[in-house]
Order: sequence, then structure tokens, then C-alpha cells
Amino acid sequence: MLEDRLRKRCQFLTKAQKKVAEFFLAQGEDAAFLSISQLAHQVKSSESTVVRFARSIGYRGYLELQKDLQEWIKKKISPAQVLQQATVKGRGQVRKNCELLNMSSCHAGQLPGGQGILAE
Repeated sequence: MLEDRLRKRCQFLTKAQKKVAEFFLAQGEDAAFLSISQLAHQVKSSESTVVRFARSIGYRGYLELQKDLQEWIKKKISPAQVLQQATVKGRGQVRKNCELLNMSSCHAGQLPGGQGILAE
């Protein structure tokens, strides 16, 4: 997992790469859904720094790192937590989590039985 890779290789990261690592550790759930451009902008760095970061911690590139992080989130978040987050983080995060869990009823904004989960 990403956290293990970061612990093992943290001492070898550049200052710019450490900023990327800190962002992943602090906001991993959100970072999992950012494009490389969005992530680079968030950490005030370049896309190439993000790619070098991913490679320096053992991934082939950013997409592989992102996929690994999304898989970790998928294992961590239950369908009940997705619904609970609807009131905390809003519709955007719920839709992202629904996509991870492949919950087609969430995409339609409905629970089984026709109950709405996402207020318009």
C-alpha cells in the first residue's frame, strides 16, 4: 500500500516530492480522484514532479499509484459510509465513492426501493 511505500522511501524523496507525499497522507481519499494536473496544482508543483514521486516510491507512474489508492479506499469504505458522507462531504464525494463501489443505485441518486439519497 501507498503508506508502506512512503515510509520505506521517504528519506530518498526530494523536497518537492515530500510535498506530494504529505498531500497523499493528509488527503488521500480526495487525492485518489484528482488528475495529475489537479494534484500538481494542489501541491504547487509540476506534473513531472508527481510522476517522479510515483516512480520513486515504486510505481510505474501516477496512474498506477492512483489505482492503488482507489483500491485501498474501495476496501476501506462500506456502502453505509458512502451514504453517511452524503451529509458531510456533499454530492461530489458521494458520487466518487459510489463509482468506486460500483453502486448503480447511487448513480441514480436512489436507494433500493426508490428512496432518494442525494437532495437536489
